[in-house]
Amino acid sequence: MNGRLGLEFTYYNKEVRDLILDLQPAESTGITAIATNAADLQNRGMEIALNINPVRTANFNWFSKVMYWRNVSEITSLDIPEYLTGSFGGGSLGKYLIAEGFSPTTIVGTPVNTETGRLTIYGDGQPDFQMSFFNQVNFLKNFDLTFLFHWNSGGENINLTNFLTDGGGTTPDWSEDSDGDGVPNGRDRGDQFGPGADRFIEDASYVKLRELGLYYTLPETVVDNTFKGFVERVKLGVSGNNLLLWSDYSSYDPEVSNFGSDPINANVEVTPFPSSRRVFFHLQVDF
Repeated sequence: MNGRLGLEFTYYNKEVRDLILDLQPAESTGITAIATNAADLQNRGMEIALNINPVRTANFNWFSKVMYWRNVSEITSLDIPEYLTGSFGGGSLGKYLIAEGFSPTTIVGTPVNTETGRLTIYGDGQPDFQMSFFNQVNFLKNFDLTFLFHWNSGGENINLTNFLTDGGGTTPDWSEDSDGDGVPNGRDRGDQFGPGADRFIEDASYVKLRELGLYYTLPETVVDNTFKGFVERVKLGVSGNNLLLWSDYSSYDPEVSNFGSDPINANVEVTPFPSSRRVFFHLQVDF
């Protein structure tokens, strides 16, 4: 179809052997931890991309690319006792479960499930899938419009910003009574022996306008007459990042991590700065 349609597909199955974890012996030994080749980890996923060029004329050209990707992790072998890690405090604020047959980003918390003997499983820090929608439109010969939407579907955050603002009575819904029990939400969430950790664990789905840009290239005749052959091309533009966000997440930004790039703690929030919203002005001159 003269390059108007393209499809890319990738499937991967990555296995990590002899993952190093800390074995915690009895306190009577005087040893706090022993680094041990204790686990095997599997990552499986796929990436699909569809490229479309539906309109291609002298004065108008539209290129679009839709991408879909997902990753599923599983600890396939664990030679030490399962344990909890990450986040803060105990299970009442949410923790991560390291156990055979589970993703290492499985989020658990109070109360204890009487059937399994484990803390209740509330979800996974990894999203169910992600998609992006990129478009580049060239129109009136000299204008270029680009934009990129990003959809993150699923995945949970441990939102401890609400935990702190509840204590100060400044959470936006502190005075509301969502469950109709006569106790305001702020006091309900603060009851350590009442509701489980789900009061701080939230769905982190979102859609973002990740990038938007508009550019104008000066006509060749204008460049030649102005710069007398000294300059070949002049391009002006304005662009922005993270300009719009659609999400039901109750805090500033669901795309957040209190512990930076730590792969296990990547979904913990404690009063962070949201993603920067940036605007750029462009001037490109080719000699």
